[in-house]
Formats: sequence, C-alpha cells, structure tokens
Amino acid sequence: HPSRPIKLVIRHFGPGSLLGSSTDLGWHWGLAVGDEDACYEVAGSMAITGPKGILAASSPFASNIKPTHLSQYDAVLSLPHTTQKTDAEVVEFCRQWVRKHPIYNVLGPNCQTFAEDLFTFLCSHNLPFSKSASRIDTFGRSAGPEHHPSTQWIKPEKKPR
Repeated sequence: HPSRPIKLVIRHFGPGSLLGSSTDLGWHWGLAVGDEDACYEVAGSMAITGPKGILAASSPFASNIKPTHLSQYDAVLSLPHTTQKTDAEVVEFCRQWVRKHPIYNVLGPNCQTFAEDLFTFLCSHNLPFSKSASRIDTFGRSAGPEHHPSTQWIKPEKKPR
C-alpha cells in the first residue's frame, strides 16, 4: 500500500455556541487522509461521517448527514506522519469505534478523542496536541492545533487572536 498523508482539520463551534466562543476551547477536530483529503469526523450524536457520507452511528436518527469535505473546515494542519491503511480499514476502525463509544460526551468520547484514536490507528503515534477537555484548567491557552504556526487557515477570520 502506498504511504498516504494525514492532516488534522479543525472547525470552530463559533461565538454564541454552547461549545465555544472565538477565544476558548470550542474546536471541532477531524482527520483528512490521503492526497484526496478524505475527511473523517464525528458528527451529531455519535455518528462518524466520511467522504461518502455516514459510516457508523449509534442512533437510527443519524441518517441524512452529508459527506464531509475539506471546505467545511476553518483550518488544516499537515502532520509529519503518513499511513498505509486502506479506506476499507479506516471504515472498519470507525465502525468498531462507535460500537465501543456509543454515547457522545463533551468531555469525551467526542470529536477530538475520535480524531486522536483514528490518528493512532493510522500511524501508531499519538496526536501532538492536547484535547480541549484536558485544557479546561488553562482556559484554552495551551498547545492546541489552532495555535500551531503551520496551521493553514481556509477561513482566516476564524483564527484565534
């Protein structure tokens, strides 16, 4: 299998959201895999979407969730790791992950724990960023991907000041 790049993709929950304002911890994470930037993320309750739509869900109500695309994110960060896992292996990982984590929780399991677990599955390394839940006591001022100098902003207005 060819080696495929991995990117962390992030989106802000936005001002006024229960989950964040422009200065705090409200960042949604997903992963983009391969040159085609196939994006995988937890959406809604506990449903995982990929480039072709929904891959796994713990609720029958998660049915009309659209496929995930890079343009839906605020920023992307190329990671120094690659993977040789196939799309089929990624889909199987996602299905097993939802079976193990059927209930979404803001403090985890959540979109960030999924991105971290998928990253570890893909390349046997840990993501080099602390998840929001572990940054609560620092008021968001620690090493999140939204502060990384190599993060490329698709929507520059979302970049934290």
